[in-house]
Amino acid sequence: MNRLKPLFPRMHGSWSIWLASTLLGFGLADFKISFSLVVAFIASLFILLSIQPAHIILTSDRRDTVLYIPLIGVGILLVVLVLIAPLTYLAIIPYVSISAFLVILRHRIRAYIAVGSIILTMPTPLFHLAYYQSVKGILVPWVLLILISMWGVALAEDLLFLKKIRYSPPSFSVLVLVAFIYSSLWYAIAIIIPVAILTLTTAIIKVKTKYLGLSLLGIELYFAIATIVAYSGS
Repeated sequence: MNRLKPLFPRMHGSWSIWLASTLLGFGLADFKISFSLVVAFIASLFILLSIQPAHIILTSDRRDTVLYIPLIGVGILLVVLVLIAPLTYLAIIPYVSISAFLVILRHRIRAYIAVGSIILTMPTPLFHLAYYQSVKGILVPWVLLILISMWGVALAEDLLFLKKIRYSPPSFSVLVLVAFIYSSLWYAIAIIIPVAILTLTTAIIKVKTKYLGLSLLGIELYFAIATIVAYSGS
């Protein structure tokens, strides 16, 4: 079991983003199942398990065989997915391109975490394209998911690394702007209120790491559910 430990992300935020993205992806597919969607889900699981091994390989001399298993698995599954659901390349190409930055950022842990968090939003567009074979109805939820994930990473960085509020307010501002411009008023307000409350709370009082992680998980899942209600079937 200890040999498998490096496969699991140590940052709780990684799990939060992946869970929210996976829930949103299934929800926007109306929680229906298809073979291509199952392949996409397994691929997304391998993506989650690849974040930590990729960092270990890029920043150390460790070359344990187990570290390569999720990376090879991702490659094989994404090729299979393109063959059975061709439009999934529209999600795969951008994320593969973003992943290339991990090599450049391998010694800058905070930047690596930020880019890694974007990669973990992949399940949403991947599931949608795998199931519907259409880009209709996915762009706005996809962008908002990335923005709210980046806000969560910025907030965690402010509190855990910088010990002061710096990056989360700008991230919050971009999220508010995009939400109000490209979505309905009630939906924008519904997702902005909890984000605003947590941003203000962390600016006023010191929040323990444990409670911050749980709060971010709650907001990510709340966002996914609100987005499913607003956009499912659109």
